[in-house]
Amino acid sequence: MNHVRRPQGFIGRLFVRGMNRTHHERTDWGLQHVKVGEDFIILDVGCGGGRTIRKLAAKASNGKVYGVDVSEDSVQVARNYNKQLVNKGQVDIRVLGVSTLPFEDAVFDLVTAVETHYYWPDLESDLSEVLRVIKLEGSCLVIGGEYLGSRFDERNRDWATKIGMRLHTLEELKSIMSNVGFKDVEIFENYDEGWFCAIGKKSINRISIT
Repeated sequence: MNHVRRPQGFIGRLFVRGMNRTHHERTDWGLQHVKVGEDFIILDVGCGGGRTIRKLAAKASNGKVYGVDVSEDSVQVARNYNKQLVNKGQVDIRVLGVSTLPFEDAVFDLVTAVETHYYWPDLESDLSEVLRVIKLEGSCLVIGGEYLGSRFDERNRDWATKIGMRLHTLEELKSIMSNVGFKDVEIFENYDEGWFCAIGKKSINRISIT
């Protein structure tokens, strides 16, 4: 169960490759809700095995995609999975956490987080860090399959207890993103599948001028 939070070793690498298969449909569904321009600079936080990175790189064919993950084994799998894109310089994958991103302000057109925000050390603070690195009018996309109020609530609560996930209702997540400073936060739900995505934009109206 620990490999869900932070895959390690041979078993962890197998687990990450499995997540590439099991998460891709909800990822495709979530990505339908945002624009990805050909020249976008994108960050995928908690990139896991790197399949989302490959999807994003295909859409941002003239841009660049960065991936970060706290698991060295996940990063190894993601780099191997995207070897050609890494070699050509379109993809850059690093061992990093979300809490202190080593990027300048307003770098990314889009930041994505697929099945990872449950494990962030401090969701509100970490979303603030994500907001910092997004360009004006850029977006943050959070995709997940576990939340309170889902038709799979009993299963989700059981997983949360076993793994140490911090789950929220969709309204709570919307409120947190709005309080951090994201504008026009939208929540989309696929109730039958038990999926959701949350999208927030960075607007000049939310930037304080001193």
